Amino acid sequence: MLFDIRTLVAVMAITTLVSAITLFLFWRLLPEERGLRPAVFGAACQSLATILILLRGQIADVLSIFASNILLLLSYALLYQTMRIFCGKTTEWRLPAIIIIALAPVFLFFPGNEYLGMRVIASAIGIGSLCFLIALVLYRERQQQLPARRGVAIAFAGASVCSLIRIVVTLKYPPGDIHFLDKSDDSLIFIWGIILAFIYAFSIIMMTSERLRESLKQKLNDEQKAHQVAERALQEQRAFVTMLSHEFRTPLAIIRANTDAITLLSDHQNNDIDTSVERINRANLRLTTLVNGCLNNDRVQNLLTDSQETFSDVNLTGVLQEVADEYDVQLHGDNRSPIVVQGDRDLLFILFSNLINNAIKHSTDRRNIEFSWYLDAHAVHIDVADDGPGIAAEAREKIFEKYFRINADKRTPGTGLGLYFVRVIAGQHHGKARLVDGDSTRFRISLPLKENT
Repeated sequence: MLFDIRTLVAVMAITTLVSAITLFLFWRLLPEERGLRPAVFGAACQSLATILILLRGQIADVLSIFASNILLLLSYALLYQTMRIFCGKTTEWRLPAIIIIALAPVFLFFPGNEYLGMRVIASAIGIGSLCFLIALVLYRERQQQLPARRGVAIAFAGASVCSLIRIVVTLKYPPGDIHFLDKSDDSLIFIWGIILAFIYAFSIIMMTSERLRESLKQKLNDEQKAHQVAERALQEQRAFVTMLSHEFRTPLAIIRANTDAITLLSDHQNNDIDTSVERINRANLRLTTLVNGCLNNDRVQNLLTDSQETFSDVNLTGVLQEVADEYDVQLHGDNRSPIVVQGDRDLLFILFSNLINNAIKHSTDRRNIEFSWYLDAHAVHIDVADDGPGIAAEAREKIFEKYFRINADKRTPGTGLGLYFVRVIAGQHHGKARLVDGDSTRFRISLPLKENT
């Protein structure tokens, strides 16, 4: 079924207008995407060209014919610039300008219907040449042959071939005198224009979407590589610190043994010697604590990495009693039945050892340390409290941070990792570590019972 020319031109005008609006909104959505601006201007030129064709008879034929054809060629010249930008090239107007300038006299000086065939051939030459340039620039971009890019290159190569066929057909079967109410085979010219408008908009959207997807993939790959490099550097750093810590332990032990020997052999009448030995011992203790902290840090990190794959039933009561026995503190609970949780026994032992060790450092007497537990329907709660000076309000929020220490003078030995590992290990076991409000320093660990993990 053939439609009259005016209907086809109206459909083409609506199609190009919708394409222009779609590309404009797409550009406004992605304003940072290079290459969309010339494509939007090109779509606007294409829409304006079809509107001028639709106004044929209401405006001067020379204006309608000349302006519409030049705008149509300009739209494909702008699309060519877009494709160059998409391929990482600079804009290039020399060839498009030569094509447009060379064909402009045909549209300007031969507006009559008797020259319709000449204008059809000139338009086909211009559009075909520009479509060929678009296909060529996409084909030559071999570094990133993406599916959408190949598809668009094939589409515009096909458009170029169709333009060539159109030239041959026009030469063999010159078009007659076309009027807007005609129904003839010459209407295929406008049907082809509608198809090209679809190709124009769809190619831009498809290539932009593909470029965004590839950009995202590249960013993810870069981040993954950066993460791998950082992880490798961290592993090397940890290995170096562990090696260095092991190397320090022997000379530190020798220093300690010699200061102990000096203390035993000293007659304690020389206060300067006693003071110096005490300073050496304090420095030795700080460095020994730091070395042990580094080694414990490495051990805990390894356990944290591998633990979740080896979680099993753990008798928490036994772990708590073992910690209490090692540090010589009393454990209090609301019953004697075993408490079973899912977890890693070594990590749980480190968690409660760190809490008790922290309480011993700040308590006036370890006999005043409260080490207790109680149950509710879903979890077991373990409290460790001391009678020390307490924790200032400004330090309470930072108490579980890595390397945070309360004592500014650093007289109390430590590395600032103990409570950090308490929080991390509790979280690894789907539990919580918190500082309970009150006058004394009371830490509470809540761990889900086995059936609730």
